[in-house]
Amino acid sequence: MKRALLIAGPGSPDPDVLRVVEAVRGRADYDIVMAVHLEEGALAEGIASAAAGGATRVVVAPYVLALDLEGREDLRRGMEEARRRHPGVEVTLAEPLGGDERIVDLVCDRARAAEVKGGAAEAVLTVDGLVRRPLRLTYADLRGAPGQIEDVGAMAPGRKGAGLRVETVLSQADPGPSARQITFHSADGAFEASVSIQEARDRGILIYRLREDPLPESAGGPVRLIIPGTEDACNNVKRVVRVEVKA
Repeated sequence: MKRALLIAGPGSPDPDVLRVVEAVRGRADYDIVMAVHLEEGALAEGIASAAAGGATRVVVAPYVLALDLEGREDLRRGMEEARRRHPGVEVTLAEPLGGDERIVDLVCDRARAAEVKGGAAEAVLTVDGLVRRPLRLTYADLRGAPGQIEDVGAMAPGRKGAGLRVETVLSQADPGPSARQITFHSADGAFEASVSIQEARDRGILIYRLREDPLPESAGGPVRLIIPGTEDACNNVKRVVRVEVKA
């Protein structure tokens, strides 16, 4: 059985919706994935296109938070028309995105990202301890630093995001001659991890953004430490807000 997924959104598919379609194609096991306009005629045409491609089951997934009465009626009529034209095709309607907890997380992440990007004076990372120049770095400071790593996955397979080497930050802070260790502190104070200053300088990476947006808390933001090439969980610290240089 060949299956199709139609991602139905308001208006013509914009670049964000098309990116979602591409991502779903790579992740889900549907034979056909396409974007369609969320209205009666376009929906019927999309189902017809899927049927012409050999699909015998079509799932329509509304890419909206909720549907008003008019939107639900458009969907109902479009699906009825498709069933009439293609009696051998099973057409199923998924629920809108609605109040799913993942949507709540996304709203919180987006709100926090707006605050971080808009709050030029708000520090997201502090570097202190045995340093000559203590730092309070904003998102803009991190974004403007040299040596940006645009794809940390090239250095740490499976990881997503962009960031900086720990060395880039330490070179600005200028550790003193007695510095031997670095402790990374999490935002809630419940977790910290220490590594040698040499290991941190040689291999440590601070992930702080996804493309051009701040790294969300759900992904370990504002800053996440990774040290590629090690399985030690202490070398993967989420929600880092302070880097402390110690003897």
